[in-house]
Amino acid sequence: MEYSKKKLVLFWIIGGFVFSVLGVIPSVIYWSYANPDWNLEITGEIVGSSIMLPVGWLFCAIIPMSFPLSVMSWVSIVAFVWACKVRKIKPLYLSYVACALFGIFWPKAFWAMMSV
Repeated sequence: MEYSKKKLVLFWIIGGFVFSVLGVIPSVIYWSYANPDWNLEITGEIVGSSIMLPVGWLFCAIIPMSFPLSVMSWVSIVAFVWACKVRKIKPLYLSYVACALFGIFWPKAFWAMMSV
């Protein structure tokens, strides 16, 4: 089934954000229990990291902040362009995996950025 470019953009934005948040949640939980001396409030950190996801994603696509973050943002972009070219949703699945992996690495980079 072929999709219009507007639907693909919508699927990419919404799906990418949802999968990124699904990556942020276990990452924040892991880092909060791995370093109890940090005194992280899990809910607040999940919300804060999730709100900054789009900005961080664009920032990492333009300026390499860390290798995994930059690679995942570019894999997502390439998969989106590929999906638009073939007008199918299957390439977006690769983009969703990349967004989930981006979400896993994002909280640590976000905290490093905010502590500077």
